[in-house]
Amino acid sequence: REVEEKLVNAPEPEVGNIQTTLNKYRDQIESINRQIGEDTFEVRLLDEKIKEKGETLRRLNQQGKSLEKENRKADFLEEARDKVEYIRNRLIEQVRKSVSLNTDRFFKELIWKKEEFDKVNFSDDYEVEIIKREEGVNSLKILSTGEMKILSFATIKALALLSGFSDVPLFIDGPLENLDEQVQETFLDLLPSFLETKQVFIFSLDKPAIIDFGKKHVKPENFYRLTREDTTKSTVFKLYS
Repeated sequence: REVEEKLVNAPEPEVGNIQTTLNKYRDQIESINRQIGEDTFEVRLLDEKIKEKGETLRRLNQQGKSLEKENRKADFLEEARDKVEYIRNRLIEQVRKSVSLNTDRFFKELIWKKEEFDKVNFSDDYEVEIIKREEGVNSLKILSTGEMKILSFATIKALALLSGFSDVPLFIDGPLENLDEQVQETFLDLLPSFLETKQVFIFSLDKPAIIDFGKKHVKPENFYRLTREDTTKSTVFKLYS
């Protein structure tokens, strides 16, 4: 308004110049205002992008921390696996040595040829090796049937000591078959103490040595004869009298 009042008394040419100048400035101001509006809009867009990038960076940092945590877990599990594998191998080796030593000891308790055999051993692959003193090589394939049976009994007892199944019954079928009389007598003498901590079921033909053993070492209520029932032809249990 002040400008307009001054323009009332101003000469016409001067008024025209001033008006032109004012219009020019007004146009410049409007242009600047438009530019400010555009720049303000750009700033808002940049602010949104900055927020998005910040959120992305936050997620990446979080993922990085999570990945680092997972890597630590993986390293821990790999180390634990190696330790478990080491312990497993040590236990397997200890079991193998224990089975070897105990089988060797029990075999020598049962075998009648006390001076003929040097040792019984289980290899790293758990293959049985039985060494005779004069030969020095694995004689497993040339053992007699009786010697093989005695080796089996010794192995059963060695495994029973380590298996953790001390309460599981043991079934022996035909313990005296293929054994000569001297071996039968030796085996039956040792049997009560050989597996004294286990419940043992012995199935045998009616051999005098077995009958005498049963009457001497087995409770009457646990000593049975298996017979065939005449009418039904089925097997029945009868107390041995």
